Amino acid sequence: MFLLAATAYAFFVPFGGGIGLVDTIVLVGLYVLYIGIITRGDVEEGETHVGVPAYFQGYSKGPRIAVVLFLFAFSGLIIFEAVHPSALGLE
Repeated sequence: MFLLAATAYAFFVPFGGGIGLVDTIVLVGLYVLYIGIITRGDVEEGETHVGVPAYFQGYSKGPRIAVVLFLFAFSGLIIFEAVHPSALGLE
């Protein structure tokens, strides 16, 4: 549902002349809302996770939230560093 909302919103971004502050707030807000809903959810005992998800699932709720927030910030930084030169070239 969140991906659908972000995709629908993204179709209107070019009409605004680029990604502005409002666009950033809306798109990041959707993602933060998504993360908030996911972190409030309980871990289902019926699911079997393997690898990294299984490792983080063993953490208590506080550290698990910290890991999710760190990974969100780290991913944003990596995406920005990878896309910024390309976006400047398009402008």
